[in-house]
Amino acid sequence: MNELSANKIRTRTAWDTTGALIVLAIALTISVLMAQPASTTTTTTAKRDWNSMSIQDKIDVFNAVLTKSSADAAFRTRLKESTEEAKKAVAEQGNMTIPDDVFIMFYEPSAGRSMKTATKFSGEINDKYHVFALPPVGDGKQHFYKDQLMCCYPPWRPPTPAPRAETH
Repeated sequence: MNELSANKIRTRTAWDTTGALIVLAIALTISVLMAQPASTTTTTTAKRDWNSMSIQDKIDVFNAVLTKSSADAAFRTRLKESTEEAKKAVAEQGNMTIPDDVFIMFYEPSAGRSMKTATKFSGEINDKYHVFALPPVGDGKQHFYKDQLMCCYPPWRPPTPAPRAETH
């Protein structure tokens, strides 16, 4: 009978030890997971600086903003809210910083007036002021900076690449 009690005690002690080790392993796993950074899947890319961006990069950002404004009502409203909010929205869309001396504005063209008959700016040139007529809502098209720019300079044109040297 003493042997039977001794076996029961050994078996119980083995189960108790196993259970304690499992709990300890779980606790260590949780502590390791808690010590990890919040997320390793999100990458933060440095914001680009407006002044160091190429003309083509700026045009690409404006094209994306204008196209998004025709499909996303909340984004469109944000662009029209104020010049400060428009600048923030453009900066976020382009993942860039825009200097304080750059002015960006979007407006709704008059109802029934097409962009073909809109009056473009013809005064003093200042490429720090960007005024855009918003494209039609929900037309599903891509919209371009050169078509929507209304003020205060002729549309930028990306530099023409140099001709390739011929090799013989």
